[in-house]
Amino acid sequence: MRERDESLQKPITVGAKAASPVLTLHELKDLIGKSPETTIVFSDVHGYVELLERAMDELEIRRETPHGKRTVRVGSIGDLIDGRSDGDARTLEFAKQELDFVIAGNHEVALMGGPSFAGQPSSDKQGLGPVLYELAYAGILKAALGASGVLLTHAGVNASYSLQNAELTAELLNKQWEEYLVSPKVRSRMLRQPAALLAPSPLRSGGSLSDLKNQASPGCLWQSWEELLINYPKSFRQIIGHSPRGRIESSQDEVLTNIDVAGYRVGIAVITKGGQIVLGSDFFQI
Repeated sequence: MRERDESLQKPITVGAKAASPVLTLHELKDLIGKSPETTIVFSDVHGYVELLERAMDELEIRRETPHGKRTVRVGSIGDLIDGRSDGDARTLEFAKQELDFVIAGNHEVALMGGPSFAGQPSSDKQGLGPVLYELAYAGILKAALGASGVLLTHAGVNASYSLQNAELTAELLNKQWEEYLVSPKVRSRMLRQPAALLAPSPLRSGGSLSDLKNQASPGCLWQSWEELLINYPKSFRQIIGHSPRGRIESSQDEVLTNIDVAGYRVGIAVITKGGQIVLGSDFFQI
């Protein structure tokens, strides 16, 4: 866990600003109680299921709440699991019971036979891959989701791959996701990768932002926050994770929001039925 705390010291990303306001769980609970039919999304959990359990309990958004069945939609924005955490299997079991959707992150896709990440285990000893496929075929694990005009992906869609609005863009990405899942070459990593999903990131491969001029734009599972800030669509808002920061950040025009707060804590975005975005965090650190 300690290695994730390094990101708490990072300065504000060039081209971004610290998002404000960021509410506490108590404040979010009051808002959610007054706003049924909202979509609530949590940032990168990385197998620390206790963070998700604690936050959902405090917000009273389990499937069975103290007041009956919940009326909100709850999900994760990717990297729900890590591939290296002892809590991964328990996190996936919790997701099956409690989450309405899970946006695929690069960690999930790596365990399903996709591109790997630095430090990925050589084998799937916990048997996470089959469970992820089960969630995908059940329609829970997706590449993207359009929620009241806001696009949810793991790392963001740049202008090269976007359509007119969040819902159409999500539809395009999920179609590519479905084609990816049924390919017999997925597990051997020989699949011709859909660029909008899996095109590699120069910054995640040891390169620099200047390398973007010489190769295809990164896909929504690998694109870094810095890359997305350079070339993003302005016609709809996006909420992403993937790039750990010391706080919730947004683009200067507030079209983009990165809720991966890293450390031993989670970022949270609440999207109302009318499309308003409210941000929060549990602010819990060890």
